[in-house]
Amino acid sequence: MSNQPSIHKAQLKDFSADIGNANLHTELGEKMLAKAISQRGIARPILATSDGVIIAGDLTKKTIEEAGYQEALVIETDGTIPIIHVRKDLPDSSDLKARTLAIEDNRIAQVSLNWDGDKLMQAEVAGVQLHKLFKQSELAAIVIPEADTDAGKAEINTTLSSAKSTPVLKFGKYALGLIQEEANRLMKFLVAYQEKNGSLHGAIAALIERANHIPNPNPALAEMAAAQVEQESGGEYTSSEEEDEIGFDEDDEELYVEGDENE
Repeated sequence: MSNQPSIHKAQLKDFSADIGNANLHTELGEKMLAKAISQRGIARPILATSDGVIIAGDLTKKTIEEAGYQEALVIETDGTIPIIHVRKDLPDSSDLKARTLAIEDNRIAQVSLNWDGDKLMQAEVAGVQLHKLFKQSELAAIVIPEADTDAGKAEINTTLSSAKSTPVLKFGKYALGLIQEEANRLMKFLVAYQEKNGSLHGAIAALIERANHIPNPNPALAEMAAAQVEQESGGEYTSSEEEDEIGFDEDDEELYVEGDENE
């Protein structure tokens, strides 16, 4: 694809929402965005794929349509050319409307964020490496916010013991002692996998494959996972191409790059 941009106008109705959108948004965020657009115009651009599916800015599109907009200026690029939206009605950054928009834009994004745990797990099953974007504790809080309640346990069809420190997850005659967060994530993964594939066939292999790409895995578990993959594949286990791992360090809560020799 040429990196020369193509600019044309198109109907908003020709663009559709992303069924995999993991942001449920909030009522407050929706109201704030509607008010901001009505009083200060459209601030953020919308991002769509080539087939017309909006993957960033779905709420903006919905809000401007409700406000009566029907047409949009479309700029087609290959992602290598930065796009800067210049508002001619904003003379400089000290303008009151400009200052309000600068704060308002970030505040709306903050209050409107409402993660959909199911959609996040579906994205993980599809291959999105969530461990590079979230800390484990953050994902657990999003995926099963009510995990410590009886209703939450029933929802994901688990059989956890009442022990707070070491819940027991049962698979037939087998019982696994896991910490609460790990038990919840495992069950959510299996539920999402079954919904996508119709059965749990291949789920363990997929889980083992994911374990081999998690930063700083337990050496013993990694060795067991490699042996299992080798046994299932009927040949010698070969890891995927090495690459720097970027993720969250649970101890210092900062981003790290595994394999950086200059650390």
